[in-house]
Amino acid sequence: MVRLGRVLRRRGQAARAATLRLFAGGSRRERNRRPGEPSVHDDDLRATAYQLTDAVGLQRCRPAGG
Repeated sequence: MVRLGRVLRRRGQAARAATLRLFAGGSRRERNRRPGEPSVHDDDLRATAYQLTDAVGLQRCRPAGG
């Protein structure tokens, strides 16, 4: 999230939505979340990422950069 925030700030952009895509055993799940206001703040981006992982009820996961 820190790297994403840095890239957004450098480009003068803000995140309006976040998408979490999960792939396991040949299946795919996807969750989207739109925070109240677009943000470039690391803490806001991190909170949104945690909300997404909580929404799918993950017990273990390893984030992969894209």
